[in-house]
Amino acid sequence: MFPYIYTTKDKHEEKKENTVTMVDKKRKYNIEILQNESTKFLYQQRLNNKLNRNKFTDTEEMYNYLKNCIHEAAKEALGEKEVNKGRKTIFWDAEIEKERKN
Repeated sequence: MFPYIYTTKDKHEEKKENTVTMVDKKRKYNIEILQNESTKFLYQQRLNNKLNRNKFTDTEEMYNYLKNCIHEAAKEALGEKEVNKGRKTIFWDAEIEKERKN
């Protein structure tokens, strides 16, 4: 027998509960508009303004902080895409629908 007791209690557990966020898998940003120099500059400015914290208790807290900053800056500067919830694909149009019915 080993004189080691395994516990699942983490010393940073309380802090982790406050920093962990759920990621919405359906969240999409209009990244195409990063081709525009003014939009790219706006995104960089928003991200730089949000990245002002420099002390973290562990790497998971740092990761969650960075992830949230990136998502917030992208949402503010780029906007979110509409998620296509229908079954029709993007290339499906009225002409194809007419042909399908015939």
